Amino acid sequence: MMDFSSGCHDYVIEANHRLQDQFIFGTAYQGIAFSEAVEKFQAVIREDVLDKFMYTNAARLFHLEV
Repeated sequence: MMDFSSGCHDYVIEANHRLQDQFIFGTAYQGIAFSEAVEKFQAVIREDVLDKFMYTNAARLFHLEV
């Protein structure tokens, strides 16, 4: 499980619940390896909303077929 000392605990809770249709995956690549960012993200995001963050929400934002 991810260490929440960085202050992201509230974001994770809301992303997994009320705001699950508003978030998309992003990374600070160069500051953290891409694969590590994905692993940490997957560790804290509920499996049933993960597809929304990794694809569906962004596709909707850019008017792509879902």
